Amino acid sequence: MSQFYSDIYFPTTEVQLKLPFNEKSQSIFSKIPIGRFQILASEYDNHEAEYLYILPQHNDYLHVNGSSGEIFMTNNYENVQNRMVITLSAIPRNGSNTTIKIATMKLIVMPQSEAEYCANLENVCFWENAKYRIAEDDFAYADAKAEFKPLHVGALNSRATRYLCPTMNVKYSLLSGGKYITLKDYELYTRAPIDHELLNATGNHFPVVTIGCSLNMSDGNVVRFNKTLDIDVVDRNDNGPVLQNQRTYHFKLDSPHFRENDRIGEAILFTDKDTLNANKETVYKIINDVNELVHTDCNGYETDHTKNLRSIVSCQILFTRNGILSQPEYCFSLIASDDTVVGNVSKTATAEICLLTDQHKIHDADRPKVLELRQRPGKRRYLTNSDSDNKGFKVANILITYRKDVHVYRTATSFSRVTQPDNYQNLIDKSEVSFIIAEDRSGAFGITSTAGIVYVKDASALKGSPETVYFLNITWHDEYQRSFVINVHLVDGQAANATCDHKVKSRSQTCAQIKYTRQCTKFCGLGTSGGTCMWRGSNAGFFGSNYASCVPDVAYCPDNICDPLEELNTFICPQDCVASGKIMGPHAANSNNRGILSASGTCTCEDNGKCVCGPLDDEEPRPKRKNKNEQSQRILIS
Repeated sequence: MSQFYSDIYFPTTEVQLKLPFNEKSQSIFSKIPIGRFQILASEYDNHEAEYLYILPQHNDYLHVNGSSGEIFMTNNYENVQNRMVITLSAIPRNGSNTTIKIATMKLIVMPQSEAEYCANLENVCFWENAKYRIAEDDFAYADAKAEFKPLHVGALNSRATRYLCPTMNVKYSLLSGGKYITLKDYELYTRAPIDHELLNATGNHFPVVTIGCSLNMSDGNVVRFNKTLDIDVVDRNDNGPVLQNQRTYHFKLDSPHFRENDRIGEAILFTDKDTLNANKETVYKIINDVNELVHTDCNGYETDHTKNLRSIVSCQILFTRNGILSQPEYCFSLIASDDTVVGNVSKTATAEICLLTDQHKIHDADRPKVLELRQRPGKRRYLTNSDSDNKGFKVANILITYRKDVHVYRTATSFSRVTQPDNYQNLIDKSEVSFIIAEDRSGAFGITSTAGIVYVKDASALKGSPETVYFLNITWHDEYQRSFVINVHLVDGQAANATCDHKVKSRSQTCAQIKYTRQCTKFCGLGTSGGTCMWRGSNAGFFGSNYASCVPDVAYCPDNICDPLEELNTFICPQDCVASGKIMGPHAANSNNRGILSASGTCTCEDNGKCVCGPLDDEEPRPKRKNKNEQSQRILIS
């Protein structure tokens, strides 16, 4: 069974014929066509557009009627000696419809003398060889009241060949295959709608037709020839995928520890009554794999061991990377879908897959540490998934999501922020939810145990990491142990237009120690993410929250919250974390007596942990030049 996807096609795909090239044959075949080869529409209701039939320009011996597809012999017949392979094409007349493919067929002409041709009278009955095909009928999907329309399959031979040899009468008869095919003179037509699957169920993959040809010779003798033709039925995509076995699969893993490309359970089989070619648009994909742990490797083949040809696709589930399955049950789905299926049939099949693990087999070193919960005296300590009551403390299911893909410059400094949960501020007070990084092959990243903020822990490891993409497996506990995989893409160089020209000798390298705008935007201080520090606010002297200061990231510093990352090193953002007692100058602290809520002028912080707020110039003052009198007096005194 073959498959095609163009809107039109030639039902006769190839013809081989022997033909004399002489004055007699030219006289006949310049008036009566050698053959008429016309296209069909591949869809039942698809009316054929206006098409033009063409032959290659380099062909000098045959020409085609562009409207009818009839092929005639030209006047250039004298020097034809070699076998010719000619392609007949059908193209849209207007040439504007680029979505329709060009239909082609092959014509193979073998020159032969008239004497040799007529010595083999079978040449008068049949082509030397011919290949036919028709599309599986979509009559079942047309209007129920529509009448069946027979399809023209093709001719058995040229109707003019009988005139080449001594006068004779040619008659054809259909000896077998009449259930689907009928014969009109020397032309084959379909007799009834042909359903690929129904035909397949009988053990036949195509209609087998036997034609009888009788030649009544002028001397009264009758010569008979029989020929069996195979008519290829092109399968339509009119069946959807189906699971061969059960719909739900539970695969128990030997160990929760897995490696990249480890096979998971047995292969899952999808079947389809259509051929693989008809199913070329079927998509097999994994969904609901929230941690992106698995992928699938699918391979298709056709089988007819039951005499019913069908396609089978075997999908093996594999792990995408190394890691630990930290949940006792991890479920996802494998869907086979084909939106191109025609007819009122299901277009999808879904396998529900769950991976089961024994959590006791997780190595102790790989288990996340869960912080103990504070409790009231005399009360038992335990976790519950219900609302708080007077008996226990709640660790409810908490929706925690990270960005799936993040990009980090290799030039990012220590404690620079990489990513955090979307709701990280709501997690700051939930110390019972503890985060760890279960997998980081780069060794460059850390995470705050509270709120789950990912940051650069080792700037040297980040700069020297050999790969460009790393997977961070983040785990935490609520009711269950959860996990999320972040794809970290490492980017060479620095952020656009960033230069680290300004240098300072300080232990902390905090951005907050820089007093002036120009210096700030050329200093790559602590917590910067591959760029320079940023200048925020105004030093105009007005008291308020818009005070001027140099910070690593204006999105988080200052935001009036000393978050868990800034707690790790308060020099990241002392504007949020400094104790109110260490702030000099006009200011107002946050409600927790930490950080600078409001101030006037510019606020700077030094290595000693103290901050000062007050008016400063926009730019660093230039050193004063000494006048000549002052210099002379110093010389005289000395």
